[in-house]
Amino acid sequence: MGEINWIHVGLGFLSGGAFGAILKIVYDIFRSRTQPVGRHVEIEPVFAKTEEFEDLDAKVTLVHSGATNEFANLFIGSVKVQNRGNQNFADFELGIELGEEDRCVYVGWRNPDQHHKISLLTPVSPGKPARQLNFSLKPFNRRNEYTLKLYLVLPGGVTEPQPMRFSSPEPIRFVDMPTVAETLAQVAEGSVAKLGPFYVRIGR
Repeated sequence: MGEINWIHVGLGFLSGGAFGAILKIVYDIFRSRTQPVGRHVEIEPVFAKTEEFEDLDAKVTLVHSGATNEFANLFIGSVKVQNRGNQNFADFELGIELGEEDRCVYVGWRNPDQHHKISLLTPVSPGKPARQLNFSLKPFNRRNEYTLKLYLVLPGGVTEPQPMRFSSPEPIRFVDMPTVAETLAQVAEGSVAKLGPFYVRIGR
């Protein structure tokens, strides 16, 4: 019985339909996996007290439709989302839910260009603050990025908003998207940094 010529066997397999079918299955699995959407939130107080002026307070007055509203504990939340998957969305619905007592009184944004548009689906105003916000991003193609500015009102004495909850009816999963500065800070503190598919621990 002669020896098996594995080179010929391999070439036959590669040129046959079996290999093509396997590639098709792998491609379908890759395409149908839950799509990742990056998110990043930065919070900044409109007025921050200092040690030199601890007794100094500031109030922001907003006038809307003839009504005047005054807020003493106002923050700006910069929210950035990016499509990090391999699928495009013609109309992507994004939901943001604030903490139990946090409220949004105004939402600002700048459309990336004339072909990309953000729409606010939830009525929000200084007179009618909202806790749950819904947006439409058209389109939300691969690598597309949108940035929102949420003006948040917190209960008195609270120094920062509670974590926001993100949701969408689309089959996606939200993943954290730290900035380069935040990643370097984590490395400097000796924490675990994620570099692509690898986790690197620096320090003790």
